[in-house]
Amino acid sequence: MRYVSFWGKTITTMFKKLENNRPFIKMAFQGFAGDGKTYTAVQCAIGLHKQIGSKKPIAIFDTEKAAKALIGVFSDAGIECVVDDEHRSLKALNEAIAWCENGGADILVIDSITHVWEEYLQAYMVQKRRTRLEFQDWGVIKPQWKQQFSTPFVKAQIHIFFTGRAGYEYETEKDENGKREIHKSGIKMKAETETAFEPDILVLMEKHQDLLGDVKKITRVATVLKDRTTKVDGKSITNPTYQDFKPAFDIFLSGTAKPDTMREITDTFAENEERGFAWKKEREILIAEVEKTFDYMKIGTTQEAKALKAAILNKIFECKSVDALDAKTNEQLKKGEGLLKGFAEDYISYMEVCAASNVKPETAEIGKILDERINNNGLI
Repeated sequence: MRYVSFWGKTITTMFKKLENNRPFIKMAFQGFAGDGKTYTAVQCAIGLHKQIGSKKPIAIFDTEKAAKALIGVFSDAGIECVVDDEHRSLKALNEAIAWCENGGADILVIDSITHVWEEYLQAYMVQKRRTRLEFQDWGVIKPQWKQQFSTPFVKAQIHIFFTGRAGYEYETEKDENGKREIHKSGIKMKAETETAFEPDILVLMEKHQDLLGDVKKITRVATVLKDRTTKVDGKSITNPTYQDFKPAFDIFLSGTAKPDTMREITDTFAENEERGFAWKKEREILIAEVEKTFDYMKIGTTQEAKALKAAILNKIFECKSVDALDAKTNEQLKKGEGLLKGFAEDYISYMEVCAASNVKPETAEIGKILDERINNNGLI
């Protein structure tokens, strides 16, 4: 917490002055095969490397095993490149991010996040012995992905560019005859659904082909789907270079990195869960004790006996069956259960006297005994 002076009083606050204390670029490129994702990401990484004056190599987490094609690009730029092209797991990616943060590199390129996601799902299915994922599995998979990818990615104090393969989104709608048809409604990244939310800049790469004219022409177009600085947001750029994105980069780089100093304010649920469990357990025990007390009284199962039992329940608990006790509070059950146990001793004593005197027990007399017990203990 921070301490601030307000009208002569010192108070604590979780708020601080708005500033850029994370001057790191987090950028993603999505698209289909040959759309220029990797090349554009590397061009941005090289341009950024020169702008910040980094003396470290650019690191590539290469799941595509395609970085070898970029040797000439890095050579022409005069920048060293190091690559990990042996791993695809999320754990390995986290180790790669940690290696960079510990001084290995200022810039990391992940090519592509799609393979990491697919490897992550496959590892889960192997561990759980699944042939296909079930609905309940997503309750484990998605939170863990956020914890092990999204959080480290956002908090990493390095610049990260990643690529993701594109896939189509589909929707269904009815035609004029009422027949349901499926049609393409958009393009999404092949990764965990919310992965595209994490980067500060998200770019859709597309290949435009003019193959019908005398001069065949292929161009790559970058459409900026998201730019949090708004400097290049919504722009479509043909054959993009680092300079096209530099206006946004300049803003992201215009701060000073600072470590997190605020303490975590976390939500906790275990205490409430434990209380709820204890409350439920106490309730089950109290209702069970009521049932045991009636068994101890040996009232019987005749219609007359059942009517007597219902009358006792009604006077003590204001309900006519044991099942209905579930609607009562634990405090009501606790008080009523104590009253019932006291009455049970009175009832048994009365039944023993009747048996010794060879006298038939009277319901009215039993009612008087119960009323006396209630008057002495008070209604619930």
